[in-house]
Amino acid sequence: MAATDFKFISPGVFINEIDNSQLPSTAGNIGPVVIGRSEKGPGLVPTTVNSFQEFTEVFGAPTPGNLNNDLARNGNSAGPTYGPYAAQAWLRNNSPITFVRLVGQAHTDAVDPTGLAGWQTTNTDPEPDGSQGGAYGLFVFQSSSAATPTAQLAAVWYVNSGSVALSGTAVSSSTAGGTNYDEATNQKENLVGTNVVFKASGDKEFKVIISKDEGETTEIETTFNFTNSSEKFVRRVFNTNPTLTNSDITDSAVLENYWLGETYEDQVALTLTTGAADQYGVIIPLANKFDYFGGDFRIDYEDSRTGYFISQDLRTGDEATGSFDARDQTQLFRLRARNTGRWASRNIKVSIADIKASSDVFNKYGTFSVQIRAIDDTDNRPKILEQFNNCNLNPTSENYIGRKIGDKFIEWDDEERRYREYGDFANLSKYVYVEATDIVKEGKANPEFLPFGVFGPTRFISATAQSTIVNFNTSPTLLTGAGNFYDGSGAAAFAGTDTTLVSGALDVTFEFPALRLRASASEGNPTDPRDVYFGVDTTFNRQGRPSVTIGDYTGPKPGEIGSFTAVSSSGIQTENMYVFTLDDMCNTDNTNTTELTGTNVYLSGSRQLDPSERSGLGYIRGDGAYQAVLDAGCDKFTTVFHGGFDGLDITEAEPFRNTFLEGSTTQTEFNNYAFNSLKVAIDSLRDPEQVQFDLACMPGITNNTLNRSLVDMCDDRGDAMAIIDLKGGYVPETENTSTVQNRLGSVASTVNNKKNSLQMNSSFGAAYYPWVQIQDTINGAILWAPPSVAALGAISYGQATQELWFAPAGFTRGGLSANNAAGIPVVGVRERLISKDRDKLYEANINPIAQFPAEGIVIFGQKTLQVTPSALDRINVRRLLIYLKREISRIAATLLFDQNVQATWNRFRGQVEPLLASVQAGLGLQDYKLVLDETTTTPDLIDRNIMYAQIFLKPTRAIEFIAIDFVITDSGASFDD
Repeated sequence: MAATDFKFISPGVFINEIDNSQLPSTAGNIGPVVIGRSEKGPGLVPTTVNSFQEFTEVFGAPTPGNLNNDLARNGNSAGPTYGPYAAQAWLRNNSPITFVRLVGQAHTDAVDPTGLAGWQTTNTDPEPDGSQGGAYGLFVFQSSSAATPTAQLAAVWYVNSGSVALSGTAVSSSTAGGTNYDEATNQKENLVGTNVVFKASGDKEFKVIISKDEGETTEIETTFNFTNSSEKFVRRVFNTNPTLTNSDITDSAVLENYWLGETYEDQVALTLTTGAADQYGVIIPLANKFDYFGGDFRIDYEDSRTGYFISQDLRTGDEATGSFDARDQTQLFRLRARNTGRWASRNIKVSIADIKASSDVFNKYGTFSVQIRAIDDTDNRPKILEQFNNCNLNPTSENYIGRKIGDKFIEWDDEERRYREYGDFANLSKYVYVEATDIVKEGKANPEFLPFGVFGPTRFISATAQSTIVNFNTSPTLLTGAGNFYDGSGAAAFAGTDTTLVSGALDVTFEFPALRLRASASEGNPTDPRDVYFGVDTTFNRQGRPSVTIGDYTGPKPGEIGSFTAVSSSGIQTENMYVFTLDDMCNTDNTNTTELTGTNVYLSGSRQLDPSERSGLGYIRGDGAYQAVLDAGCDKFTTVFHGGFDGLDITEAEPFRNTFLEGSTTQTEFNNYAFNSLKVAIDSLRDPEQVQFDLACMPGITNNTLNRSLVDMCDDRGDAMAIIDLKGGYVPETENTSTVQNRLGSVASTVNNKKNSLQMNSSFGAAYYPWVQIQDTINGAILWAPPSVAALGAISYGQATQELWFAPAGFTRGGLSANNAAGIPVVGVRERLISKDRDKLYEANINPIAQFPAEGIVIFGQKTLQVTPSALDRINVRRLLIYLKREISRIAATLLFDQNVQATWNRFRGQVEPLLASVQAGLGLQDYKLVLDETTTTPDLIDRNIMYAQIFLKPTRAIEFIAIDFVITDSGASFDD
């Protein structure tokens, strides 16, 4: 303080206290980044969480693998998710953590087909006899249902080779004859066939034969039904685990050739309502002549989305008569899930509620609420996960839907290897963001517009086959003229003239399932019928009980067919399952009085009808305005998310298994989608201004190329260290079919791989050996985990209990079992290391994880991958340098664009020296020296706008070797000598 700063008025002694010992504020905790698979969450986007509870909310709980689950319906849980276990290990003692969820993304220049994401059956090109694999659909109908029966898709089988056929009593044409033919009933017994109509053997019951190759070898022959409580229920008797078809990871003794995919038991219950004598089924290959095959899902990951929400019809009187089509209403916005893949379409739905028209003549924008709900709730007991009230469509308003929920999103640029961000408003929802149409974002939409309806998910259009009868005198012919099915011969399919099934019926319409819409406010016995949600009924008319089949309706479309927009072309055609609008609401009180006393009902297409045609419907709007619908209590509706896909191969227990990442030839981002996905995950972390972390790991990945890439990324940044898992050790059962004895690995093979193949010399990486056995704290399962999981936990423990520059090893900070330093229970090691093994590993810069009889399991080393001897070949020193570089860089950044003068230099010294002193006091440094004066920042550098400082450090070394001499003396010796 200068003397002129004192206020001298009368004589006296003036004293001031100046405290230069204050420590500079440090940035918040940084934490590690972990790359791995998880149940849900944003795909390939670095996302930071601050607690394990938040992690499970965003990414789901860790999965131990080998769960006895319906994988085809519920998602892959066959392989352990090591990444979430690593996150749990860190978050036990520290926070935050950044997680990058792995999903499947092919490079824009990917080689077809090996570089494409997703999956396909081994063979996808059915021959005319339906013998070459692909997807096979069972369609069911009852003959008394209509003059032209509608056959609904009931189940889909995916077959690598061979075929799926029905067996039993088939219905023939009047020209059929021969053995087993009953002329009176036009039926033939003991037949097997694809594209052949069979009678049901019981109520909703059929018999299927699945062959391995051209019908010569029977894979399975079984009777099944669509009754959930039955032992013959379709999802109980057929394989629903796609990984059992993968010969690379499944032993031949249990190898399957097929799996059961989607089933629509709710739809079957609504279709087959009479006895078995009136029920029929036919299996058809789901393919057509336009090179589309139902067993081909080679597509990138997709976020689930709703269809577009549409406006109300503002016309009054009879203007809409004959011309109204909900599909022509103005599209306003849709919601896109922030959870990549199918999780959102299986677990959440969205409701628009509290729709209100404006009563302000100066502000015509109405309001509405957006509710994110659990898909298994009911309207009587809604589970609202998030709610955004008083939303509007005014882009300049604080209540604009895009502003209240958020509309930002990012897209990966393969050329620049980075994400580009789009949108205007930060995402405030955990589950969704808004995709508004240009007309709304630009403020060009009619201010009166409100979300009054919504487009549903897409499905394939119906197809009609001429006659339901096959002529058995020749080979069964396949469907023709049906846009969604295989055209094998060009002949008229089902070309019989029999009318036995139902009088006058020669055609059957083959239809793909659609979600059910609520028809009446009275469904489900609501407490208040005027307070129900119309739109999608996720209970599927089960009187309030949630349906488990919804996720099968909302999956992606195969091949190159878009899942979000209906297409009409000469090839594949799709349509929306529904286009719901409140404009079609009616009331059972058909007097159209101002005080409706009846029940609100939804009758699709009622607005388009002539007033005379709907006079008995109780059409709510009548000739009036849309407000009448809202006044009648029809102010809320529900829709679902659909089309999400994780881009992974569902036949893999571990889609990123190392044996797939290596292959028989050199794997790159162009010929291996999993390799590319990992490269995207690593490259998304390269910019330190976008993502902050000080450790990085991708547990379970042992590919040398990818491990080098991870370490190089950390080295390039200079502010993080990678923990990698090495090839040569234990190989989990998700990698191949070898016996456990052949999958154990060894110290020698791990060391050889490190020296001869990985060939790294960097202090920005570290590795450990061997794998450890951990206990899942959620369900108690025991599993083997890669050593990086335990290492990350131990580093977290050491940092929390002492300082990050203390060695994360030894019995105090590396005691995995005694001290629970791993953050999760470690109960065993894959290999018990003897002293000679530990020596070999340490000489190769691999840190041993040892097990001792008394002390338990402990990390017994802290070397980096730097081969060159220096202080930086130890983890504690490297982490110390990372910490100091980050903190001092942060201090220096506050001086940018200040004057390059002594006062500025002093400010820098005044902040850096207390920081170094605190580290020294914490035993991180033996000594230090900061030089910043005219000898470092010379006049020449000043002229070039450079401030140059030098910091000399003497890091404290950890004790790794203790030598003690025990000297035996004679009885006359003196210890004082």
